[in-house]
Amino acid sequence: MNRTPRRTTPCDEPVRLTLRLPADTVRRLREVARQRGLSVNGLLDEAASLALLEYEFMCRMGETAQPPAHD
Repeated sequence: MNRTPRRTTPCDEPVRLTLRLPADTVRRLREVARQRGLSVNGLLDEAASLALLEYEFMCRMGETAQPPAHD
């Protein structure tokens, strides 16, 4: 079996991610970001960070399954 080696990136190197969201959601995200003095990217980065903190907390409390191991 011929496998292509995985490319890894340092933790703090930005990675591009494309999202498909309803137009109304994007409009509302832009408004919230503007109100907070952020870009939409910054707003989504904050939201993702909060979601990860919550998930990690719940994992430590034993309320959710542990994250899958990475290869």
